[in-house]
Amino acid sequence: MQTSGAKETTLYETLDVPASASADDIRRAFRSLAFLYHPDLAGATGNDPTLFLRIREAYEVLIDTEKRRAYDETLRELEKRREAERQVVRPVNVERPRPRDFYSPGALERRLSRPVEGTLVDAAEVVRGPLDVFGAVEISLEESLRPVNVTIVLPPECGAVQEKVNLRLPGRIPREAMLRVPGQGAAAGSQRGDLYIEVVFGAHPDFRLCADSLFYDIPVQPWQAALGFEVTIPTLEGMERVSIPPMVTTPCIKRLPGRGIYRKSGERGDLWINLKLEVPPPTSFRARRLWAELAEEYRRGQRPD
Repeated sequence: MQTSGAKETTLYETLDVPASASADDIRRAFRSLAFLYHPDLAGATGNDPTLFLRIREAYEVLIDTEKRRAYDETLRELEKRREAERQVVRPVNVERPRPRDFYSPGALERRLSRPVEGTLVDAAEVVRGPLDVFGAVEISLEESLRPVNVTIVLPPECGAVQEKVNLRLPGRIPREAMLRVPGQGAAAGSQRGDLYIEVVFGAHPDFRLCADSLFYDIPVQPWQAALGFEVTIPTLEGMERVSIPPMVTTPCIKRLPGRGIYRKSGERGDLWINLKLEVPPPTSFRARRLWAELAEEYRRGQRPD
């Protein structure tokens, strides 16, 4: 793993599980990713032939108790070395304007007085200079799609006393991206370093994020699975009506291509609708009788003539 610039993806991140995940969580995550990226499956969408190999290697280490314990110890030692090597980095505080700020001309003028542009850079190629300052900013998945302004408070290392800067994010931001803001780092005489900001995606109330894909769960009733149905679901662009065909068997995943987050290549991942069959218990005598009639009808249909 690298000790400067961006961190290499950990095995936990490869499976998209937290470090505290149980063995069952790891098995479920592996099965979901194998469904998407196994090269022998017809529905696999991965275009990187080595991706499934990395997923399988991560699973083999984390599912084995002794291998996982040794790997966790390696991660802890690596983090200790990183902490000892790097300077103290304070996060960049994000200040969201309060509604009353927009009614104060003076406050609005101050916010827009120093607009600066952030440009995406390859974190693996960043060579830290002595005057460069590193921080982090959290944005929503929706904000990653399009250009958006956020007001940040520069860290003390930049030589400013809580100086606010209106930063414009360029949009089309991939996961684990890094922005470079020229001339906003620490100062020494006439020289000034750059400000590097790691962009972090905040948790989303509707979607689960895995690599560049989004997952959205929909409960399906038995009659919906048999007859088909239409449902309105959220996307990063807004609500959308989706048709589910009849005779659905679960587990089943419906793909909406190009509705995920951006990749480094500039293309977008997919939105996957995860259909989860739910069988509600009968709440009345009539409901129980109808279930019994349905069961009898199926039994009659399976008897030989």
